[in-house]
Amino acid sequence: MGAYKYREGYRYRFILGGDLHEGYGFPSKRAALEAEWKKRAELGAPSRRVRSELTFREVVALYDREVLAPRAGRNVANVRRSLGRFVTAWGERRLDHIEPDDVEQWRRERTGQTVQRRGGLRPVTGATINRDLDYLASLYTWAQGRRLVAPDWNPAKRSVVKRAKEEWRPWVILSQDQLQQLYASLPEHEASKVELLANLGVRKQVVLDLEWERVDWAHRLLQYTSKGKSKVHPFNERAYKLLRGLHEGAGEPPAGRVFQERTDTTLRRWWDRARRELGLPDLRRHDLRVTFARMLASKGADLKTIQGLLGHSTLTMTARYIPSDLQAQRAAVALLDGGTT
Repeated sequence: MGAYKYREGYRYRFILGGDLHEGYGFPSKRAALEAEWKKRAELGAPSRRVRSELTFREVVALYDREVLAPRAGRNVANVRRSLGRFVTAWGERRLDHIEPDDVEQWRRERTGQTVQRRGGLRPVTGATINRDLDYLASLYTWAQGRRLVAPDWNPAKRSVVKRAKEEWRPWVILSQDQLQQLYASLPEHEASKVELLANLGVRKQVVLDLEWERVDWAHRLLQYTSKGKSKVHPFNERAYKLLRGLHEGAGEPPAGRVFQERTDTTLRRWWDRARRELGLPDLRRHDLRVTFARMLASKGADLKTIQGLLGHSTLTMTARYIPSDLQAQRAAVALLDGGTT
């Protein structure tokens, strides 16, 4: 029972007092759910959405204690910041009283806002808005498991509330010369972080959170956890020399974190300066990860191997960086090098 896809639209179905009640032809799942709640109210049925008297602010505080506090890293700060925006809007309202229309209105209002960045005010991007909405949807999913709302009530789900349009920014793929210029434009300490990112192909937080106890020198392997998954990652000769240099410079015997700073504030400041000097104002640190993948592909590495190194759960994710038929295409055009008979 509930709302679901049916033919060209959506329908709802529920049983009350032994009778089946249903409706058809709704343009969205949200419309079908709202029609179901309205019908239930007309029939005098108690709302299935009522599970708790807690306010949105109180639920967020509970979520923070149970889910966010045990974790660590910059992503937790991002989640707290995002949920704080919703607390500002709906803090004293009950969690189950927030409707999809409220979320939709918040999305429209947020779309027209600006944020202070280096270089002045900039509009809030669609990606930022969608990230906030996904965090809100995750909060409701958790609340469903805690029985704070009905199991089918999530006013922020992608199937219920349309997401903002995200502008595509093409990857910036760096050449070896550009990489060397990038390293040279950074202080040695920050250049070490960037060079490790380029040679390992891992996410930024993996490098920032590296610990000496997780470095296997004999087999040249790193052990780390990213997005809740533990991984063992090989490193090349250049990464080995970088880590050895940092190890020797830290004193004997170094322990704990490779990089002591807990945030990337200094790295971001130098990164912004370096990319302007290189004439690449749109260069992102994530572009180093894509460059890593492209370079491996250019040397003949297969897509499955690159997927494992990047830590992607599916080949589809890796194919965003490298077309799955890239090697076949390269082999095909190489046939032209043999000349004609």
